[in-house]
Amino acid sequence: MTITDPSLRPSDRYCLILSEQLSKDGFILKQKKFERLFEYGKQIIDFSFISTFGFIHGVEFYCHIIFDNAEKVFKKLFGKHWTNWTVHDQVGNIFKYLYDESSNTYNDKSLNEAAIPFFKDIYPKVVSLTSRFKKL
Repeated sequence: MTITDPSLRPSDRYCLILSEQLSKDGFILKQKKFERLFEYGKQIIDFSFISTFGFIHGVEFYCHIIFDNAEKVFKKLFGKHWTNWTVHDQVGNIFKYLYDESSNTYNDKSLNEAAIPFFKDIYPKVVSLTSRFKKL
């Protein structure tokens, strides 16, 4: 279990929990996004938190793969930076409370438990999407 600073916002604490594992695969946490450079550009895992009445009860995840040369072609064709991602995929949602429902507080146990579905269901989709482009 990853221990976080309770004075941080719950979304920041959740990011730190994900970061512990994702950093092993070369991802760096930058402004609530995870980025990893590769030979032809960069990969980004982006997400947004879903909340009601101030309580986070879900997370939506996106994967962006940016091929630098393709983006240069888009800029040439359209006269401006066109997409900021060559490949964009909404890789899934997690509908799970990030807080402890019994006490309505965010604690390390509830935040770590909310990270499990990401690594079980979402991250394999990111890996699969990324692996499709390894030969390009």
